[in-house]
Amino acid sequence: MTTPPPEPDLDFLKRRCAALATRMERLKDEHRDEKSRLLFSLISVDDALLRTQAWLARVDPEASGLPPGEVVRQLLDQVDSVGELLQLRLREFDVRPLRLLDGHPDAEVADVVELWPTREAEPGTVLEERRRGFLLGAEILRRAEVVVAVEPPPGSGIPAPRDGKEPGRDARRARSHARSARSTARRVRRLQHG
Repeated sequence: MTTPPPEPDLDFLKRRCAALATRMERLKDEHRDEKSRLLFSLISVDDALLRTQAWLARVDPEASGLPPGEVVRQLLDQVDSVGELLQLRLREFDVRPLRLLDGHPDAEVADVVELWPTREAEPGTVLEERRRGFLLGAEILRRAEVVVAVEPPPGSGIPAPRDGKEPGRDARRARSHARSARSTARRVRRLQHG
C-alpha cells in the first residue's frame, strides 16, 4: 500500500507568491527608473541640438560678415559639442561607439557599404563611418557601416601619394572633415534658401 503525498503548505506557497510579486514590482520600478534616467539624459542632447538649430536660424553669413567657411566651422564645432555630450550620456549606460576609422573593419561588427579607390590609404582601411557602430557592455548593440579603401584600377588617373609616402591619420581625417564640411555647407544653404 502506498502512502498519499503530503498536503502542500498553502501558507508557505502564498507567502512565496507574495514575495515574488513584490520582487517583480521592485524590478519593474528599477527598470522604469533606469529608462527614465536614459531618456532624461538624452533630452539634454535634444536641448543642445535645439540651441544649434536656433543659432543656425539666426546666422546669415552675408549679414554676419563672417566668411561662409567660418560659419560652417562654427556649426561643425557646435555639432561636435553635441556629439561629445551624447557620447557622455551613452557612456553612463555602458554604451560605447566602435572606433573603426583608419583601422580594418571586422566582419562581426561592421558592414562595408562602399569601396573607395585610392592610393592614399592601405587597401582595407576604413576611410569613413557612414553609420557608427555601438557596443552595449561587451555585446554589439548596432553594427557599423563603413567605406573602405581599395587599390584603384590601373590607368584610373588616381595619383600616387605625394613623396611616395602614405599620408598620416591626420591627413585622412582632414579629408574626411573637409567632406563633412562641404556636406554641411550644402545643408546650410538648403536651409537658408528653403
